Amino acid sequence: MLEIGPRTDIAAIAKGFGLRGTTVTDLRQLKPLFDAYAAQDIAEIWNIHVSDQVVSPSTRRTAGRGHGKCRTTYESDPSRRSPRNGALDRTPGRRPRPCAERARRLPAASCAHDRAVPARGPADVCGRLLAQKLSQSLGQQVYVENQAGAGGNLGMGNAARAAPDGHTMVFVSTSYVVNPSLYPKLPYDPIKDFAPVTLAGLSPNVLVVHPSIPATNVKELIAFLKANPAKYSIAHAGVGTTPHLSAEMFKQAFGLDVVTVPFSGSAPAVQSALAGHTPIAFAVLTPAVPLVKDGKLRALAVTTPYRSPALPEVPTLAEAGVPDEEADTMQGVLVPAATPRPVVELLNREIRKAMAEPDVKEKLAALGYEPVTTTPDEFAARIKADIPKWAKVIRDANIKLEQ
Repeated sequence: MLEIGPRTDIAAIAKGFGLRGTTVTDLRQLKPLFDAYAAQDIAEIWNIHVSDQVVSPSTRRTAGRGHGKCRTTYESDPSRRSPRNGALDRTPGRRPRPCAERARRLPAASCAHDRAVPARGPADVCGRLLAQKLSQSLGQQVYVENQAGAGGNLGMGNAARAAPDGHTMVFVSTSYVVNPSLYPKLPYDPIKDFAPVTLAGLSPNVLVVHPSIPATNVKELIAFLKANPAKYSIAHAGVGTTPHLSAEMFKQAFGLDVVTVPFSGSAPAVQSALAGHTPIAFAVLTPAVPLVKDGKLRALAVTTPYRSPALPEVPTLAEAGVPDEEADTMQGVLVPAATPRPVVELLNREIRKAMAEPDVKEKLAALGYEPVTTTPDEFAARIKADIPKWAKVIRDANIKLEQ
């Protein structure tokens, strides 16, 4: 709660609300802001009456910080002044729009949805779908800017330096919590440089085997591999991916003598398992589901705490007798760290509404994802728990990227 007393620095409070380009010296000038924020109106605070001034937002392009995206400044609105003497125009019908009409808008500017992953992948599709929904609900254009490179680190570094005004969002995947342990140096701090908004979706990994493997459940597979050390390999989607880390956790938990083999994605890993070259695989769900349903591969478990709607008959690892081995591929939304909390809450609210829409659920299901949203604090807690979890797996398995 904000308490205001005789010694309150009014100018500092105004700056915290993003008011630049106007002088605030009286508590009465801030009352509309407090009223708007209390009503969850972190929208464009348009035509705020301040004595004989009117404060309204205008936008300008900036270069460098914020990657040239729109940022918002506030300045006196000349259109509200009388042409005769410059006094405030109090003509009936020209009053500011009520808070309820503005409650779902950010300060006037277009919003950039940074994607720290390559285009055309499932995460990119999820991000673009969300951007479309946010454009509709916020009444402002939300566009996608892919910034791949260095495992997503390039885009994350740029986003960390963006203006914290709510106009830059970052759509991240599990690499956000894995990369701190894979790379010796990052251009951002995953805890200090970003404010979590919400999870957006989760996709399970699945453990599949070729029909030639005489195991119908996870415990039988463990016993089979222990009886045949150094004879079998496990395919996965690439170094540092969650299928890779799932395979390493599986090896470590049971002391299995198997080799993990990286592929350039889950689809080729699954195809290798189908051909019997690497007859065991950990993969994301999408490329495996049709082969499992056709009986060409056998799914032994999914790696999430809950069963997947795509393969409802397949147990979780915990149900199969292997607890504490959960892993999934997440999608989530972040903003630069200094973004005001009310803006974070607005975005959280709108994203959760978007992810609950039937067409969004249908499109995500086709990608193997299930919409899962959280509060900002819940997402922050997950990030803080996942970073050390994957750090231990990477350290114990001595996983290193080829430079």
